[in-house]
Amino acid sequence: LESSVGFKQTELLTLSPRLHSDGSALKQSRDKALIAFAQLGALRLNVKRGLVVLIDKIQLYVLAEATRTLSLVSDDQHEAGDELWFGNSSIPRGQGVSEYALYPEPYCAQEADGTSYTAPAFVVPDISQDERFKSRGYAGTGISFYAGVPIVSKSGYAIGVYTISDNVPRAGLTARELHFMEDMASTVSDHLE
Repeated sequence: LESSVGFKQTELLTLSPRLHSDGSALKQSRDKALIAFAQLGALRLNVKRGLVVLIDKIQLYVLAEATRTLSLVSDDQHEAGDELWFGNSSIPRGQGVSEYALYPEPYCAQEADGTSYTAPAFVVPDISQDERFKSRGYAGTGISFYAGVPIVSKSGYAIGVYTISDNVPRAGLTARELHFMEDMASTVSDHLE
């Protein structure tokens, strides 16, 4: 029996839960739609991880996290290496990359045929080579490529970021990928409203 993501059900792993620094187990969001939105980004853009993050002046709040093979209902079912890293948690704003995607400059994404699309997005092809991030412990050892677009409320406030990351560097986003990320950020905003 093959699942929709192309691996056999028997290849799913059950691992011991990953833990927060306080010893409590990481948990998925209770909002399965947000997990599915994050997972759709990982699947459509062929990256390791998708996140839905809200941001205030102090913290990054991970509302949902997903990989391509992480179950939508069980934190313990996934392929090796696809476990939760953040779960439904928060981290200090300055320790993440997503704060840079809250109010990003316009990003011009190109297709192979020369067409382009420009929209606000923060894209880092290789975090381990970026002066702002290369000294961080995760640079190149779990997160290499990063892309995020702002989640904007109906009243026009940037409240968070729809983000994807991969464990290998990438050239950037194509115009279609950038359109998709914008659509997903808008979908997340509608869902949260």
